[in-house]
Amino acid sequence: MKKKARKATTESAAGAPDDEADVDAAPQIVLEDQNSDLCQKLMDRYANSSAPQHSHLCASAAAMRAILQEEGLPLTPLAYFAATISAIDDATASEVLDSDAIAALASFLSMLVPLVPSEAMPASKAVDAVAVLIRLLEKGLDGVGTATVRCVVKALGDLLVLCDLGDWEGIRSPFEVIVGLCFDKRPKVRRCAQMCVEKVFKSFNYSFVIKEACKVVLSLFDLQLPLALEFPTEKTGDASKNESDLKQENFKVLHTLNLVKLSVPYLSKKASSKIFLDILELLTCQFAPIVSHSLTILEAFFESSTAESIIPEAEKIIFSLVSLISSGEKYPRDTIVFASVLAKRVLGELHRKNLSAWIGNLPLVFCSIAGMLVLDANISTQAADILKDLVNNHIDMRFFHDCETQSDDGRALGTAESRSIESICVALENLLCSNRVPNGATLAVISDLFLKLGGSKEWGWGGLERATVELDDRIGPGGIGKISSIYMKGILVKLANVMLSNDEGADIMHLHDCIGSAVTAMGPEKTLAVIPISFQEESFTFSNIWLIPILKKYVVGTSLEYFIENIMPLVESLQRASHKVKKASLRKKLQTYLHELWDLLPAFCRYPTDTQKNFEPLSKIFADLLRKDSSMHENIALALQELVNQNKIIVQSSCNVDSVTHLVTCNVEQLKTAATSVPHHYSTKIATRNVKALSSCSNDLLQALADVFFDSPPEKRIVLKEAISCLASITKTSKVKRIFTSTLEKYRLTNGVGASEKLESVGLKSVDSKHQEYVNKEEGKAHQSIILEFSSSLVEGANEDLINMIFDYIRLALEDTSGVGQAEAYYTLSRIFKEHTWFISSRFDEMMNLLVGVNSPTDSLYLRSRFACMHDLFVHILQSDFEEKSSKAFLILNEPVVYLPVDSGN
Repeated sequence: MKKKARKATTESAAGAPDDEADVDAAPQIVLEDQNSDLCQKLMDRYANSSAPQHSHLCASAAAMRAILQEEGLPLTPLAYFAATISAIDDATASEVLDSDAIAALASFLSMLVPLVPSEAMPASKAVDAVAVLIRLLEKGLDGVGTATVRCVVKALGDLLVLCDLGDWEGIRSPFEVIVGLCFDKRPKVRRCAQMCVEKVFKSFNYSFVIKEACKVVLSLFDLQLPLALEFPTEKTGDASKNESDLKQENFKVLHTLNLVKLSVPYLSKKASSKIFLDILELLTCQFAPIVSHSLTILEAFFESSTAESIIPEAEKIIFSLVSLISSGEKYPRDTIVFASVLAKRVLGELHRKNLSAWIGNLPLVFCSIAGMLVLDANISTQAADILKDLVNNHIDMRFFHDCETQSDDGRALGTAESRSIESICVALENLLCSNRVPNGATLAVISDLFLKLGGSKEWGWGGLERATVELDDRIGPGGIGKISSIYMKGILVKLANVMLSNDEGADIMHLHDCIGSAVTAMGPEKTLAVIPISFQEESFTFSNIWLIPILKKYVVGTSLEYFIENIMPLVESLQRASHKVKKASLRKKLQTYLHELWDLLPAFCRYPTDTQKNFEPLSKIFADLLRKDSSMHENIALALQELVNQNKIIVQSSCNVDSVTHLVTCNVEQLKTAATSVPHHYSTKIATRNVKALSSCSNDLLQALADVFFDSPPEKRIVLKEAISCLASITKTSKVKRIFTSTLEKYRLTNGVGASEKLESVGLKSVDSKHQEYVNKEEGKAHQSIILEFSSSLVEGANEDLINMIFDYIRLALEDTSGVGQAEAYYTLSRIFKEHTWFISSRFDEMMNLLVGVNSPTDSLYLRSRFACMHDLFVHILQSDFEEKSSKAFLILNEPVVYLPVDSGN
């Protein structure tokens, strides 16, 4: 059989090219079962291929099949394997090695071994096959292609794991051969050998065998370590360039380090400690490739089960990594980033195992990585991601919660936590220059730190609300925001200086967002204490006016009292000054400042801390301004919406604050998630008290808004209508009804009736002929439409009596053939359907007759509201049990069908 195999293989290999393309890698073949013919599989796959390597492989397989058929053996993978290994043994015994034959056989063998079931391969047969391949390798394969050597190495590794792995003496020699191939000059062969070593390590089940195998690797490491430490110091910078400059014999150092990395998961505790200290020593090497390889070994330690053994050395690791990170341009940038990631990982281990060591090393790691923020965009972005992770996961409320002794400014005296935070803040402050806008990466890290120290980030140890309330009590007035104002005051001052020193054309969007984070974290009170907005009435100069747009965008959770006592005096000062000046341009400038200050009003009404206490005096100011200053209408309307809606949503939710966070609209853009959440002081109980306080003052405000509503242009009525709607929803219905009735009387659209049953005489059909002439005028039509528009804003909180009154009024407009006020009437009706579902049930037939009986408007605005009403009726029909359900539904569906576009091509 051996002679036949040798002859057949030699003939099939004739003409095969002796280069990389001969049989680059054995194809992956899947057999349905052990009776499937591998040769036939190859024939089917490569029948139409013109590639020489495929033809060569098929010829080799055919030769093996012919031998098996002649011997009467089954065409199973095991039989093919026996024939192939026999052929290789014969080829190896020849005086001259036939490279073509070996190429064919090696490719076929590497494909066969994985297909042979482990239970079908006796360990003794695997040992014999391994011996054949070792003899082949010892004879030398310099004349064959790289792909052939790879196939031999792969087959050797696959066969070795089928041997008796408990017999170290039996497998030692082949294991050492594979380890030796990890130093082959051909990269693909070397990589294949490394994969085989890793596979063999994973297959070991006996600790003494693992120990002996590790000794083989560690002995090589001990030989190469002195050479690694002696590498010249001038080789730094580009790691790939440095590696290409190595002499061939010195490559063994890097290949040895690759082997050590593979063995790390299997090292004993004693061996791990020894190797680990050696790796730390290699981190001081000035040769970039050595350092890079050493870092990968360090990473392997963290990912393996031996990580516990390195915790005692964690501080040494951090010291070595920080030295590496701080080395400047000595190493490639990616090596420095890799070291930073590992340093963060070590801190994570310390955080779980040794808190005192963790807090002591946190600023060391943070400050070293912070130095990378000033580098190019790619590196600074990666550094920022690492630092933000440190901020969010390592800076903890316990820093301050456990502090008993504090200085006058609130600093925790003499604590490691306080010193850690101070060091971090100083490092970031030192990165800022007053004449240059920091890059986005630096500002992103500072923003996260502002929010973390300001309590706007969630803490991972029991919830933000409980932690912040406890901390507020401990550190006194100012609460958590005080922490950021204490430790980050210098940073905020520098950011303000940057704003003052840069041109308006500079890209300062990220800078705005960063200062906005400070506003959110510290609150406007503490922010303005550091960066005061002031106006000198004598010289007409305004300082830090640039801060107003940021405050408008980012203020959340401040106090109404602060606005009344600090912002309004500025407003009054500006008003006095604008009345004094004679120069038109200066007066215009002062008025612009005045409007910008008033624009802060809605922002200060986002979740204020003192609504219950201070809304009453503010409401009097609102009412007065509504009647005297039309320019204030929009700001007051927006402020009232903020105050009412945010509290009403919490009360109506009947659940805790966390579950309603997503329901609340703060109008704060580009903030961190926590900054747009409901502040911790807003419990359901507080929100209920706030609504009560708002409701107690709502009647006067609602009347004032109603008065100005009718004198405002259409574009301003939109925001006023929203404010009227939210106020009406918390005002007693009797008061809302009185306002509605008085409005009708004021514009002579009713004869003084106040009850819904009398309103059938109201409107165009109930007035005398003289009044009819007045209504037909444009002014009368305008008032009719505005009142209908006004009525829609009263729907949400109205009771049944008021809803019936509003409907009886808008019905007249719906039936009016002139079309006056129809758009507003339909919109009001759709609001009634949406807010008061009982209305459809109680007056369904009337609604059907009204909507189906009225001619459809042609204006798209009218149609939208009309279709909304009909949709609600249609849904009600589907959900109810009517005798004429289908006919009623058809009547409603028929109308929108009429307005569907018609295809002119059909």
